[in-house]
Amino acid sequence: MSSIRPLQWIEQAEARQVMTDAMFRQAPPMAWHKQVRAAAAKWLQKLRYQAFSNIASEWPMLQAQPVLARRRRPLRRHDDYCGR
Repeated sequence: MSSIRPLQWIEQAEARQVMTDAMFRQAPPMAWHKQVRAAAAKWLQKLRYQAFSNIASEWPMLQAQPVLARRRRPLRRHDDYCGR
């Protein structure tokens, strides 16, 4: 039993080291042209939202209107096949 104990300590230490490495590992920095593209996309999206919110606030709100619907009557056929 005494020989198993040091093995567990070593395994636990290795597990802690792997977890610490995984938690603090950082992604490589993004290339400058990808950063510019991402910033431009974010800026254009923000501009689009602002423009739409300014336009939409001036539009009158559409209100739901009741619909008058007529019932459909069956078609009356005046031919020899109808039997009337």
